[in-house]
Amino acid sequence: MRVLVVGTGGREHALAWAIAASPLVDALYCAPGNAGIAEEAECVPIGATDIAGLVEFCRRERIDFVVVGPEAPLVLGLVDALEAAGVPSFGPSAAAAALGPKDGTPAASSASTSPKTSGASGPTTTKSIRSRRQNSTSPAMSVAPIGTHSASSAIPALPGAQ
Repeated sequence: MRVLVVGTGGREHALAWAIAASPLVDALYCAPGNAGIAEEAECVPIGATDIAGLVEFCRRERIDFVVVGPEAPLVLGLVDALEAAGVPSFGPSAAAAALGPKDGTPAASSASTSPKTSGASGPTTTKSIRSRRQNSTSPAMSVAPIGTHSASSAIPALPGAQ
């Protein structure tokens, strides 16, 4: 499976790190990405809000699935454009994304939903997807297979996932 992650931040780095560990993934790209994400995925110089550029990249590279991290491309209709182009993606439509908080802050940034833990070291990195598959866990954390975490009933499994 060829996957594109859209974004540049820590959220997208965590997504890329987890996706890179999947045995279903043959190629992982991130647009535009950052130096940390580049250790997990091939970064491509397309802005997260360049909807036409992202759709064209997906067509050209035969991307099988897109994960959109930031809210801006969601509100601008990236998922809608990908759907129209026949590219499966994870994220709400522009209309649904616009239903978020009206104060301009992402829902996850409110104090009531922020995690209260400290000392988390974040994701570790490797240089290749293949080495990640051989060592799918680090001493500090483990990754639950798709479909095994508590919210799995609300999240559809990827094709071929067990």
